[in-house]
Amino acid sequence: MPPAFHRFFLKDKIRQGSLNKCALKLFNLRNNYIGNTGAKDIATALRANTTLTMLDLSKNNIGDAGWKALVEALQANGYITDLGQAIENSIKDARLKTTLIESLARNKNNAAQRSSLLTFRLLSRV
Repeated sequence: MPPAFHRFFLKDKIRQGSLNKCALKLFNLRNNYIGNTGAKDIATALRANTTLTMLDLSKNNIGDAGWKALVEALQANGYITDLGQAIENSIKDARLKTTLIESLARNKNNAAQRSSLLTFRLLSRV
């Protein structure tokens, strides 16, 4: 599909709230010509999504402006724990890269705590 179609389709789905309501755990958007505009649209959707834990944004020509929006969304989201190989290959700003890695680590820790709490609640019922 041409890049313009991807951007329109994704933006339309975000506007409808479809990505916020989905039960996906993994979303592979690798090599989809997303760019900064698409990254900002994805960031908007991530703020409300509580099910997605892995989002592969590798090879999408996302610049630091798009990554900045994604970092802010990940800090608010708390659920995304993995972005595939996108971090190593496309973020130029060292401070932004560090902040993103720290956000993902914090989200992994939060996920472990949620899992432990759920296990405790389930075992308490037995």
